[in-house]
Amino acid sequence: GQIGTLEEAEQLWNRANAAVEALPESTLKEMLQNKLAALTPVNTAIGLVETAENAKTPAAITAAKQAVNALLANVPEKSILQQRLAALDQLVNNEAKLQEAIEAVEAVEQNPTQQGLDDARELVNALRPSEDKTALNNRLDLVEAILAEDEEGIQNGQATVSVDRAVKATAEAAKGNMTAAEAKVEVDKARALVDALP
Repeated sequence: GQIGTLEEAEQLWNRANAAVEALPESTLKEMLQNKLAALTPVNTAIGLVETAENAKTPAAITAAKQAVNALLANVPEKSILQQRLAALDQLVNNEAKLQEAIEAVEAVEQNPTQQGLDDARELVNALRPSEDKTALNNRLDLVEAILAEDEEGIQNGQATVSVDRAVKATAEAAKGNMTAAEAKVEVDKARALVDALP
């Protein structure tokens, strides 16, 4: 049947380990010892942390935290695994904040209002420094110019945003996430807007 708790899992592991240790030395005993070693609470916790780092889902992170917290304080790996989980929490939190900021910027681009601009700017300014933050601020500068009906600001803003997109497209093409031809379209658009500046 299913194992309900980590304590039950450890009891089962101890019983299995005692049974294996009682076997005479053999290739089979060695193989079983290796299998059991992979099932120790530490190795289980390490495996769950790795899964959480890859999946980044709340369920995977919760499972990893439970396994790590259940480790005894004197287990050397415990503090390292806790640090990895703290870093993962921060990463997931940052990604969520970035996504929220992107959605706010997209919303105000579709429907430019001063309130929408202020709200989006607050979310963007709360982000950690990054290329994404700079690009989002540039897009908001363009919205600001549109709201102010500042023709020169609009022209400069369009060129800046287009250059941001061209840089990102070139990076995506280098990673293989976009074709060279698609990236070239963005680069050509940016070049045309920059050339049109006074």
